[in-house]
Amino acid sequence: MLRHWVGSTSRKVFKRRTRGADDLPLSSQRASQDEPDVSSDPLARLEAAAATNEESVFIEAYRTLNWAIEPASSYVRGVYLALASGAHLVARKLAAEGAERFPDHRELQKMATILAEPTVRRGTGAADPGLLANRDWLRSHREEYKGRWVALRAGQLLGVAESVEQLVAQVGTIANQKILITQVY
Repeated sequence: MLRHWVGSTSRKVFKRRTRGADDLPLSSQRASQDEPDVSSDPLARLEAAAATNEESVFIEAYRTLNWAIEPASSYVRGVYLALASGAHLVARKLAAEGAERFPDHRELQKMATILAEPTVRRGTGAADPGLLANRDWLRSHREEYKGRWVALRAGQLLGVAESVEQLVAQVGTIANQKILITQVY
């Protein structure tokens, strides 16, 4: 981070350079004619706030914008700036609002999905009964088939062999057949 003083004819304004961004005045007064004109580009203030890498400064700038009149591209730009400044919840909110306002905008829809609040889903369905039947069969026939390869489907023995290759040749196609092939221990 490089800090330096920039002089003007009547005053000195403290400026900070971060990550190669253009110099940004920390005061609200214009230090020179090279600064972005925030009246012509509403997101210029947001970009300046993002360049400070301070979340609170970014949030303050975010609140000053009237997002209801901004186009989809401003929402996209705002999300990227929010993420860059560490304002992740603002990015989530902007993405969600933008996706709601512009339902056909792919990038906003993708951003809203990625940044959405995480959800936990609990499975309530029962386990596959075929898996339980295979487990039960293995428990009850462990000693009888110890050291051999077996093929099972829903607790039914399909084949027995000394090697996995012999068993696959004996059983045939196993892909997408819910067939368990294992060596019994």
